[in-house]
Amino acid sequence: MRHSPVQQFQMVRTIEHLCSLPLFMGISHSDMNEIIGKVRFDFQKYTSGTTVCDIHQINNAIYFLTEGTLEVSRFNENNTILFVERLNSPSIIGAEELFGISHSFEHRYKAHTDCRFIIIDKKEISSKLLNYEIFRLNFINHLSLLEQRRMRMLHEPLADNLKQRFIQYLRHNFLYPAGQKWIKCKQKDLASALLTNEKKLCALLKEMEKEHLIDNRRTIIDIPAFQNLI
Repeated sequence: MRHSPVQQFQMVRTIEHLCSLPLFMGISHSDMNEIIGKVRFDFQKYTSGTTVCDIHQINNAIYFLTEGTLEVSRFNENNTILFVERLNSPSIIGAEELFGISHSFEHRYKAHTDCRFIIIDKKEISSKLLNYEIFRLNFINHLSLLEQRRMRMLHEPLADNLKQRFIQYLRHNFLYPAGQKWIKCKQKDLASALLTNEKKLCALLKEMEKEHLIDNRRTIIDIPAFQNLI
């Protein structure tokens, strides 16, 4: 079957986008052409400010962010501290919620800029994509990496130094150890989470502000570059 120039262009663009994503890296060109012909891809655009996936929403697909920036947020277990960060393309969301006991999103994903996604339904993944060895290995490696990271954090001893404990707490609650981050909370709640008092926390935040590591504005702590803290 002959494809029109527009269809051929769309196929090439789809292959380029997929090849830039971790789950498809290493797949041969012939297999990729076969995948494009067999697997149903849903192309979606979300305008700035639109919620893409919400906390507790049941997930039945993997979302591949191909263009744009997402704002990712979640509350702590007491709903007193909100963690906010930015996620740039290309990125994957939803892979860890696809199988297992819980299929609900743990974060809210909102389009910070206009975003484009390639979305693949769970049925397409389980019945077709997992038949390709490279995709299957990439998928297992992706999930293993996430699980190993969580296990390391779970068994990591609590830091004695308040500054290190603060950084440790942030690492445990943000998805990625780089880029701009925000914490929205009352200082008493953050002090309680860090097992300290407000006076000591206030002194630490002032010190870090002098070092240009954070910008502290009442209930919002802005971290311009999280990698500089680490």
